[in-house]
Amino acid sequence: GTEMTLTFSYNYSKSEFDKKLDKVKAALNKARYIVASRISAKMTEFEKELTLHDYIVNNTRYDYENYLKGTLPADSFEEYGCLVLGVAVCEGYAQAMKLLCDLAGIECIIVTGYSDITGSRIEHAWNIVKIEGDYYHVDVTNDDPVSVDGTDILSHAYFNLTDNEMKAG
Repeated sequence: GTEMTLTFSYNYSKSEFDKKLDKVKAALNKARYIVASRISAKMTEFEKELTLHDYIVNNTRYDYENYLKGTLPADSFEEYGCLVLGVAVCEGYAQAMKLLCDLAGIECIIVTGYSDITGSRIEHAWNIVKIEGDYYHVDVTNDDPVSVDGTDILSHAYFNLTDNEMKAG
């Protein structure tokens, strides 16, 4: 017979993996709590999506300081940063929205591309959701503008845009 040798290499040590797993569990537990406490079977898909969108915008702030310094931690790119720490960048916002939508029974994917909302072209992530049979773009990050004076801002400018509306920006 033929002999084969397999060698595995891991990206994380056992302790790093355990810490990462704890963060995944914490984000999932928080997401389950959010959906269980805010979403009901009587709600339409639209109402569920709006509730989840508004929760993220009202409970997360963009990690602008670390973004400017080039010191963004891995947590800001993940559901954990958005849902547990309340601090994220676009990927963390989009990951959290997907997780919440999945738990609420809303079809949702993460898409990546570019945004020029700031005047310069930067990599960006957002979601596409299927609501009442139609697909829409929802960009939770851009609906959570960085506040100048510390006041929370809730916007729906990037909520359920069509492909053409999203392209127009």
